[in-house]
Amino acid sequence: LFRLHSEHLMLASALVARSNIQWGLGHPGYAEYLLTEALDVSAKTGNYRTASVALRQLGIFKYHQSDYSQSEDLLKASLKICRDHPGVGRANLLRARLAHVRLLTIKQDWDASLGELRDLEAEIELDDVLSRVLWHEYLSITLLGRGEYDKAIEAIHVAQNFAIEAQIASYVFAELLWQEAALHLELFSPVKALELVNKAIAITEQCGNYREYAQMLRVKATALYLLARIDEAVPLFQEAVAELRRRNNQYELALTLTRMAEALEKDPHAASEAASEAVAIFTRIDLPRMVAEARHAYDVAQLRAQAVARPPGDTRPPRKVGGVIAESGAMRALL
Repeated sequence: LFRLHSEHLMLASALVARSNIQWGLGHPGYAEYLLTEALDVSAKTGNYRTASVALRQLGIFKYHQSDYSQSEDLLKASLKICRDHPGVGRANLLRARLAHVRLLTIKQDWDASLGELRDLEAEIELDDVLSRVLWHEYLSITLLGRGEYDKAIEAIHVAQNFAIEAQIASYVFAELLWQEAALHLELFSPVKALELVNKAIAITEQCGNYREYAQMLRVKATALYLLARIDEAVPLFQEAVAELRRRNNQYELALTLTRMAEALEKDPHAASEAASEAVAIFTRIDLPRMVAEARHAYDVAQLRAQAVARPPGDTRPPRKVGGVIAESGAMRALL
């Protein structure tokens, strides 16, 4: 109807709204196409508000695809529009800045993300509940990355309380629940993590917004693996990997492949393939700490493969380096 009546201002807004729905339904390519059209329509009509939102969303899509450079450019363009045109609104400016903080957390630049969050803290108005929720969520992720686990849990609880009080969208609360579950995995509390992520999955299935469903499956599978329920964990890992490939979410794909490699104890060759792909992705997107983690999973899988391939009766003890058993050459070199 907006097309028929040449209502270009409303058309651009509708395209952005539809893009968000398509993203939630798991159609990232179509969602990106709709945003590109929204940006084009906004540029022709001078609709700066919608243009800033479209640029921000495109920037978010790009960091999910691990195209960090383009994501940075798009988010900067969104910020520039917000600053050059005050009529765009303070909330849009804050959302663009928060999206940039999320990019920094994905790149694991913890000091920079904490600095930006501190700069933003005083600027978030009391009635801007969504920004407050996002601020505390990203603070929790940052504190987790810095190893400050108690503070990270406190921050995610504050975010959840804000979300409950404001009756914010249910899918946002589901995201907060799986983020807390991931925190409990770091604290070696798989039972609590499983309880939280199951709640998140139930909310997701009820509301039908599946944009972070694969991450929830990864967290649930990891908790099951830590509880020695490997036969239940592996199919969930495989489902998460398939969904992340479809969405082209490279960072989460590599992380899930790493965790799956750790769980594939009975199939070391498949574990080696998964870990090797994770190493390649983390190397390409320049995350050295994650490269080391994936390489460790690969070395363990190779050690298991060699043990399976060892001829019957071969009782030679594995070699030790510095008191640590190390069978593979890569592991010995690392030690």
